[in-house]
Amino acid sequence: MLMTMSRRAYAARVSLGAGIVVAAVALQLVRQPGSRTWNTVWAEDGFVFTADSYTKPAWSIFEGYAGYAHVVPRLLVLPVRILPVSAVAAYLAIVSALVGTLLALFIVRSMSGWIDSTAQRVLVGLMAVLAPVSAFEVTANVANLAWLLVFAAFWAVVSQRRGAVDVGLRALVMSLAALTTPVAVLVLPWAIVIVAVRRRRDDVIVVASLLVSLAVQWLAIQAFGRVTAFTGSTVRELPEEYGVRVLGSAVFGERLLDPLWRHLGLAVIVLALAIAVAFVLAARPLHLPREQQLLAAGALVASGVTFGWVVWERGTELLRLHGGEWNSSGSRYAVVPVLLLVVALAVLADRASRRWLRTTLVVQGLLVIALSLGQQNPRSLGPAWSSEIDRARQVCTASDASRIATVQLAPEPLDLQMSVPCVRLR
Repeated sequence: MLMTMSRRAYAARVSLGAGIVVAAVALQLVRQPGSRTWNTVWAEDGFVFTADSYTKPAWSIFEGYAGYAHVVPRLLVLPVRILPVSAVAAYLAIVSALVGTLLALFIVRSMSGWIDSTAQRVLVGLMAVLAPVSAFEVTANVANLAWLLVFAAFWAVVSQRRGAVDVGLRALVMSLAALTTPVAVLVLPWAIVIVAVRRRRDDVIVVASLLVSLAVQWLAIQAFGRVTAFTGSTVRELPEEYGVRVLGSAVFGERLLDPLWRHLGLAVIVLALAIAVAFVLAARPLHLPREQQLLAAGALVASGVTFGWVVWERGTELLRLHGGEWNSSGSRYAVVPVLLLVVALAVLADRASRRWLRTTLVVQGLLVIALSLGQQNPRSLGPAWSSEIDRARQVCTASDASRIATVQLAPEPLDLQMSVPCVRLR
């Protein structure tokens, strides 16, 4: 009887877990209005990674683009070699949403011991894949999984889980993050401090995997050559952009932030800061355990440093805000800073004596996530992948001399295209 109950309980847990994964993947796929994610292809997913997989050998997964290696996107795109071209859009959208969900589950698991509230751990996991700031550039594409990998790498470092499986997962996540983006180097100071303080073998293994992978990334960067910033940078723009694009997004969500910025301007920063400070003071951080104080403070500092370093490297002009006009460009650079800010608030609320703080944070988080569903992004305007493939087939059929067909990925003014060998379209 006990054995039967145990099996039933295990089956129920497996079913629940599978249901959560399916729901999380589905929400990522349907959050984009207009042309759906499964019938559109994100820019670099198409003209870089998919196009390269058609013409280059498998070992080219270490080849650089935009100045560094993108191992995870290139690995995930490899199966398009054997898939019908018509299935590429759906495959890329589904696999990116699935990998994002698995990373979110890893993050939720790694929060054990730091955040006791199940509701808050789930909230952070949901924010990892459905944060309002990710709607514009990070929805269901493999190119921008790098940002979620960096956030997962943060939790791989601070995780208190020491089992063999967990240590293996932590080292794997750390390696994949460093092999996919040099931004993972920002996790290194955290890793060194953790090793020095905890002096545990599992932390040494995780740090070693980071160092080895960063060395490989450095070799790829040297081979590719340094890439100049997209635009210019100005120091005075960083605080303003952080205040709106990170703090404002975390507090209000992108749906409300757009009209708030257009009507209030810089006052939106003051309002968001006042709300955040009031929340922190209500949590009475000086009464919390020292470990929670340090993690919350560290996450807050990491949020500012990550945003400042990445935006400075790419150019503050890209995220520049103009009076009366909202700018969503470069939203991907705010994803990790927003998530780290949410972590800081969640850690403070978790051990606070005022339980209503946890409820408030969870309700606010779920509300901004819900409001972000249906936000338009560059893929919302299409074109539909199925229509473009039909058109490309006609081009290949009409001209025996044609060896390459052009497939449109985005309309003007972006006007992004990729090349597909006709042999794959016939």
